[in-house]
Amino acid sequence: MQAVIFTLFLLSAVFFILMVYVSLMTLFHSEKSAPSGLDRPAGISIVIPFRNESPRLTGLLESLMKQDYPGPYEIILVDDGSTDDFLRPIEPFLRSQHCPVKLVRS
Repeated sequence: MQAVIFTLFLLSAVFFILMVYVSLMTLFHSEKSAPSGLDRPAGISIVIPFRNESPRLTGLLESLMKQDYPGPYEIILVDDGSTDDFLRPIEPFLRSQHCPVKLVRS
C-alpha cells in the first residue's frame, strides 16, 4: 500500500513539474513571438550626393522610382555646389507623389 501511495505521489510530482515547465515555455514562447514591428520592411533613405551631374540625375531618379521595395523609402539629393542647371530636370521628381524626393544644398 505504501508503494502505491509513493508511486502516486511521485507521478503527481512529475506531472506538476511537467505542467510548470509547459506553462513557462508557453509564456516564454508567446513573449518571443509577439509582434515586434520587424515583420514589415524597414523604411530607408537613399542619399545621393552630387555636383554638376545634371545629365545623369534624371536617369538615376527614374531608375529609383521604378524600384519595387515593399517598404517606405525616400530619396535625398545633396547638391555639393553644382554650377550646372540641375534643378530643371529634377523638378518633376521633387513634386512626385510616388516617393518623397528632398533636395539639400550644402
